[in-house]
Amino acid sequence: MLLGDGPTGSSVQLTFDGEDPEDYSIWDGQVKSSCHACAGTYDVVIAKMKKHRSVHVRFENGNAARFTLKGASKAIGKCVADFYR
Repeated sequence: MLLGDGPTGSSVQLTFDGEDPEDYSIWDGQVKSSCHACAGTYDVVIAKMKKHRSVHVRFENGNAARFTLKGASKAIGKCVADFYR
């Protein structure tokens, strides 16, 4: 949620620690993990959240915010994609 609204559309843009922005596909406002390709994308996003210090999130409607990822690695722990369960 950003500014009280969830993501709409088919993608969300994530920028980790000021690197180049990357667009990720979403369904129903989520990065899905139940198919093989989805699980690969999910794994990439989780790994980046654990590795970086901050993320800038931008929805297709223009809503955007930067979040710290301090403590994210510990909080996320071992988060396995649904496809692998």
